[in-house]
Amino acid sequence: MLSLLSLIIASGTVLRADTELWEPLTYPDPRTNSTECNVPHEGTLCDPDHILTDTWRQTILDNVEQHMAKLQDAKIHYTEEASQECHSNSTEPVQIFMILAKRIHTASNASITSNDLTQFGHGIREAFGLDTMPCKNYVLVLGVELAKEIYVWTGSDLTITKETLDNSLDQYKNLFTERNYMEVLNKIVDEISSLIMDPYKEYSTTAIPEETTEDASGTTLEASSPSSLTTTVVPGWVYYVIAICICITVATVIFFAFFFIKFFRNRSKSAQIYLAEDSQKSGAMYEIRWGEV
Repeated sequence: MLSLLSLIIASGTVLRADTELWEPLTYPDPRTNSTECNVPHEGTLCDPDHILTDTWRQTILDNVEQHMAKLQDAKIHYTEEASQECHSNSTEPVQIFMILAKRIHTASNASITSNDLTQFGHGIREAFGLDTMPCKNYVLVLGVELAKEIYVWTGSDLTITKETLDNSLDQYKNLFTERNYMEVLNKIVDEISSLIMDPYKEYSTTAIPEETTEDASGTTLEASSPSSLTTTVVPGWVYYVIAICICITVATVIFFAFFFIKFFRNRSKSAQIYLAEDSQKSGAMYEIRWGEV
């Protein structure tokens, strides 16, 4: 049984190693590839590695779409340098992208670094053509499970500042170390929508904003500390198989315990019957001998 459990755990590690190492050009675009993104229709949420459960994926997708629909009729604050298409609302409405992955391709085989995440995010923006739109009014949320980090970019035409992002999302650091990280992702969508509606919202916090990478096309937020270790994640089905094996083992032990107890009890009764019969036979022989005398 122990050998079987070891084999199951080992197979889980092998399956984990076979997970796609995503690159910007191979990562599916949820606007055109809903099947690979594991969503029912085209949109802005992509979860090709099943980081979310089906229920939470649908919940977050519905939440994103509800906020985006609400933002269509809202007065969005744009920068002074924003194009006329932004101010006239004649272009695409604000889009909130939720991009999730377990692993991404890195410069080396070591752990995922902040630079790897930054380059991957820039590559996604380029592959999706986000910075070539007439109005750069998008928000891109990138979550990589093995990196234990979440990064957020905003289009350069939105007035959300780095400091505002830091203060707003500071409470969601160490996202993937939380047991309820799916619920936290859903709350991040609420926070981002609130910031788009009111980018001048003030947050009282004593946390010192962490250094981030900025460029002319958006703001990058590092929402958790880089991890220097790569975590091996065992698939959930392995735990179910282990639990079943443990139950079978316990049931087998209990069965044999009852079997041996019953066996020894029957053997003890047989020995008592044998002794009684032997005693009776001995008494009969004595009486016969006594009669002959």
